[in-house]
Order: sequence, then C-alpha cells, then structure tokens
Amino acid sequence: MMYYTVCQYINGSDIRCEMYKSNVDKNGILSNEVKLLDPINLPGTTSTHPHITKDKVSGKEILYFVSDRKGGAGGLDIWYSLIDHKFGFSEPINIAEINTSDNEITPFYNQTSDFLFFSSDGREGLGGYDVYKSGKTNEAFGSVIGAGMPFNSSYNDIYYFEKADGSTAYISSNREGAYFLDSYFESCCYDIYK
Repeated sequence: MMYYTVCQYINGSDIRCEMYKSNVDKNGILSNEVKLLDPINLPGTTSTHPHITKDKVSGKEILYFVSDRKGGAGGLDIWYSLIDHKFGFSEPINIAEINTSDNEITPFYNQTSDFLFFSSDGREGLGGYDVYKSGKTNEAFGSVIGAGMPFNSSYNDIYYFEKADGSTAYISSNREGAYFLDSYFESCCYDIYK
C-alpha cells in the first residue's frame, strides 16, 4: 500500500492537496487508487505529507499527516489518525504539543526511538524550515528539540527520514551547495542529503 498526495492550483499561488492510497505490486505498478474520504480529506482544506507507522501498544497503523483544517494552532499543523482496516480512519487528532501558529510539515515517526521528526518555520531556529523532534510517551508528545547542525541550515530543511536504528538520516534541503539551473534562482531547488 502506498499513501501519497495529489495537489491542484486553486489560483496563481495557492495549492490545495488531498491524500490518496493505492496498492503497489512487485513491479511498482499502482492499482486500486482510492481518495481518502472524511475525516482525512475535508472540502476546502489541504491534507498532505502522509507518513504511516504502527502503534507499539495497539498494533494499529497510524497515519501522520499535515493539514490546515479547523481546530489546529494555525497554518499547517501535524495531525494523526488511527487506521482500522475494518472501520476506516479515526477522527484526526491535532498534536498540540508541537504545532505553532505558523507551519509544521513533513512528519516522520521513528518507531524504534519513539521520536516524531518534523520541520517547522514557526520556531526559533537557523532560518527557513528547520528539523525538530519530539519524543512520545503513551499518547503524549514531550518537549520539542531542534535537530541542530548539520541537519539544519539557514535555508529550508525538510523531509527528515532516518533508518530505524538511527544510524543514517536523510533530509531534503535547498541549502548552499544544492544543484540549481539558473544563478538567479540559486536557492530554488532541493537536493537530498545523507
């Protein structure tokens, strides 16, 4: 199963996104595409950046995602929903402990360490989007800690991902040194860093 986002421009600068899921065969061919319904995709809102993990206690899958729906702290917030393959998605829960009035995006949950990694432009950091983490105990998230350098730069550092054992991490960034096509748009483009 693959979860992904499909976005459309609603005017010259605003994008609205919705999440989908599809089966994936061994050759990478997608089939049985399904748009996720309420309570995940809501009319007039964005739902994006899906990340699936399993809850250690219940064994159920959890969908972490980003949305600008009502009930959040403002901007884009990180939410989660339990997935029950018989009954569907639970009502999404806003992770109030980590969200700010600005934007939190690209959640990644490491099931081994019980840390949620995400990027935010609403906290004091090095500039742009920086990577942060928050530990989870039972159903609550703890203090938010900046990932620091070399993960963060004065540019946008997003889509943090690490191996389960924490030995290797990846980010996407438009920091100095990222490949670009035109010197006028020097910080336009994102590269993957290990």
